[in-house]
Amino acid sequence: WNAPACVMYTSGTTGPSKGVLVSQHYFLTGAQAVVRAGGWGTDDVLYGAVPLFHGSGLLGLVLPSIGSVCTILLDGPSSTVLLLGDQVVIGS
Repeated sequence: WNAPACVMYTSGTTGPSKGVLVSQHYFLTGAQAVVRAGGWGTDDVLYGAVPLFHGSGLLGLVLPSIGSVCTILLDGPSSTVLLLGDQVVIGS
C-alpha cells in the first residue's frame, strides 16, 4: 500500500528538477479523488490533451480508465500508446 510505485520528477519551476518517490497509495487515492470530483462514471468519455506521463494525465486519465470507471479518448501522437489511425480509445 505504501510501497513505492515510481519516481516522478518535479517541473523545476523554482530550481532544478527533483525526483520524488511516489507511493501506490498516492496514485490510488489521487485517482479516486479525481473521479469523485468529476462525478465520472462508466458512461463518460474523457478527452485527453495532456501527456500520459504527466501527473495530470496519469491521475486524471490513465488510472480512471484502468479502473474501468470511464473511457478516455486520446488525439494526436503519444509516446506512451500505440496509435491506430488518428485516435485511440482506452478504457471500458
